[in-house]
Amino acid sequence: MIIKQDKYTVGDVVRIVDLETLKKIEGDITKSKGIWARKVMTIKEQIKGTKDYRMVEDAANGYIGYWFSDMIQGKVVEDMDTITHDGKQYRKVQRRARVGELVLIVDGDGHGNPVGTVGKVKYVYEITPTTGWIDIEFGDGCIRLEQYVVLAPVTMSNEPHPPVCPSCGQILPVKRTYTAEQIEEAREIVYRLMTAENNEAICFFRHGQKTGVRKLVNKGDKVWFEKSTNKAECSDTDECQDDIGRMVALSKLTGTPLPEWLDSGAR
Repeated sequence: MIIKQDKYTVGDVVRIVDLETLKKIEGDITKSKGIWARKVMTIKEQIKGTKDYRMVEDAANGYIGYWFSDMIQGKVVEDMDTITHDGKQYRKVQRRARVGELVLIVDGDGHGNPVGTVGKVKYVYEITPTTGWIDIEFGDGCIRLEQYVVLAPVTMSNEPHPPVCPSCGQILPVKRTYTAEQIEEAREIVYRLMTAENNEAICFFRHGQKTGVRKLVNKGDKVWFEKSTNKAECSDTDECQDDIGRMVALSKLTGTPLPEWLDSGAR
């Protein structure tokens, strides 16, 4: 959330206005200043007797000068469950991380990564499915599951205009797609169901537009995966998305209700 203020203090995280507004205010905008249009900066100093500021990020970008108050769109006020990093917004998610994802360190005990560090996961220790121990790029030491949260990107949802047939004017069918938040929720549900107490061993499979799950059966000296009827199948108007399919199939297997945003047409 962005809040416009008359005055800002040292340490405030603020968002800079767009490039066109910067040009209107100052005219000839330097590249080192222009690259921060619509991005987030942190106030380092207020120039005495003015409403002009210097930013923490100035030194790294070779900019020497002031940021006028009109160049600041407002103060960034974070939700408890969101964070802004490199000008992008992320939701904090408590789950096992995957290689390539960003994580936020929330507990610095036993490793050399300070609380508040944001890093990209470079390695996941496959000790057990629920361990979730990781290493991050340029990090120091192994980080346990309870010491980090995953940063899931927050996307702006814009409803697209439906395609129209140029000859008859009728609306053409559109494949149902899923937002980044919905896919992330599906991953969380799968993770929760797979790590539930006393849950039996399972495996997923994919065949064409069908995603299924099989349960490991152990009878005496014989072990095999039972034939499964717990499948999710994409219709012609659905986007085939692996995480959604796994969630539907596993929910059928465990008798877990599906999220409200996934309508009753899910098969």
